[in-house]
Formats: sequence, structure tokens, C-alpha cells
Amino acid sequence: MDNAFNTEKFQSGIEGAILVPYAANEHVGIVEREIRTLKERVRSKSAGMPYKKTTDLMLDRLVVGLTKLKNRLPTGTDLMKRVSPASIIEGRRKLNFASKWVRFGAYCEVWTKTKNITGWRTQPAIALDRACDQGAYYFMNTLTGKR
Repeated sequence: MDNAFNTEKFQSGIEGAILVPYAANEHVGIVEREIRTLKERVRSKSAGMPYKKTTDLMLDRLVVGLTKLKNRLPTGTDLMKRVSPASIIEGRRKLNFASKWVRFGAYCEVWTKTKNITGWRTQPAIALDRACDQGAYYFMNTLTGKR
């Protein structure tokens, strides 16, 4: 944690947790390793996409999606082999890999509300990430560049 939060009020609010304060600009190996891991995952996912350029929205949602996914998967310690960080902190259920997933960066045709006239009933879009556990997704409209 940042040393700025090392106050008596803060410590009493999270009693039972072990906190190690660090000074500004101090090397924190665990955090730096997590950042490198996330950057590498973003690079590998970006390199596998068929697009020549990515927008800021795509990059932002890619980082958010990868972070959510990483927190939903169990890690290597004893308890954590069975329970993910998102289960402990947010109370989220295990990921259901049997449900349908839309791959990040997939080109999609997304249905839009229309009046009963001849015209487009879908918009071209690029899949971003899951909006919720029920299967809804965020998409980027390729015509407007907005989510």
C-alpha cells in the first residue's frame, strides 16, 4: 500500500489484514511483476488481432477484460487453488466455460432497434468484453467508434 494510507483510522478499518507500507518511488517487486504480466498479455492479444490499428477504447476494454479474467481464475496458493480473488473480494461465482463466449476483437453484426422500414437492422461492431455474468457483451460500433 501507499504510505499515504498508513493512518490509524485506515488500519482500524481493515483490521486483520497485513499491510506493508512503501515510500514513494520505492521498488515493489510483486506489483511490478503483475504489471509486466498484464502488459505481456495485452501485447499477445493485440498481436493476434487482424486489425492494423486499435482504438483507445479497444485498448482500454482489453486491459479491463484481461484484468477481470485474471481475477476470476484461481491462483497457486493452497486456498487460492480452489477460490479466485474475485470470489473472495466481490463474491463472484466461478467462471462458466460451458457458456458461449465472444472472443475479444471479433467482428460482429449487432442488431439495432429499427422502425419498420427498409434499411439496416444491424450495425458492424467489434466485440470488446463481457458486460455481466449473464452473457451480455460490450461492442464498439465501427461506424461511430463508440461503445
